Amino acid sequence: MSENQSSGSPNLGLIAIAAVVAIVVVVGGFFVLSSQNEDRQASSASNDSGTDEPTNVAAVDHLTKTEMFGGDGGFGTGIYALDKVEGQADAPFTIIEYLSWTCPACRAFHAIDYKQTIKPAIEAGHVKFISREFLRNPVDFRVAMAARCDGIDFVQAADALFGNQSAYSTSDMAAVDMTLISILSPFGMTQEKYVGCITDENLGGFVKAMSDEGARRGINSTPTVLINGRRAGNAEWDDLAAQLQELAEQASN
Repeated sequence: MSENQSSGSPNLGLIAIAAVVAIVVVVGGFFVLSSQNEDRQASSASNDSGTDEPTNVAAVDHLTKTEMFGGDGGFGTGIYALDKVEGQADAPFTIIEYLSWTCPACRAFHAIDYKQTIKPAIEAGHVKFISREFLRNPVDFRVAMAARCDGIDFVQAADALFGNQSAYSTSDMAAVDMTLISILSPFGMTQEKYVGCITDENLGGFVKAMSDEGARRGINSTPTVLINGRRAGNAEWDDLAAQLQELAEQASN
């Protein structure tokens, strides 16, 4: 996939303001996540009853669950109002991927596993797919906020962002800002929209809380995939592929 190029130059003054504000938001959020590490470990040890409700985010309005599935004791069995969901509501398989936008393995997962196995199954009505961020660095947070920006097609954005991952994988936040606007400009991203999105406290709270919940439940690498609420290893993934193939064959008969 070729890299997207912007036809105009971003307003550097606007970007500088956005960078300052967003750095405060991101750094503040990461200090909170870090300071809550011991609390997460303690609450995880005391919350092994099988309940699916995240104990540390249940009272937050923007984390209201809209749907439950699975019910077999797995923690990834709830869908939230701000989740990005692809697929039909009655699909027999619900797959949740915890991703990092700066993770090369996640880029490979998107290019191979998602496009070759998951996307066709979504289109066939067999899979409902949810993407959630596991934040490894401030750039992950910035990209997540841009990809989830209101009015930006998340699926198209994911293709473009993973296809241009090397362009925004830098510690220079001003450069990250300009690059993200450039990559997403074909899908309606503007400088003004970007500033509004990366400083959206409601959306930012959701992204950080989902990452925190994943960490609290033991996720420590990306990509991590849950199938119907259970963490998937190679065996589970192979079993899923076989079942999806069987469903596809049944549909063609």
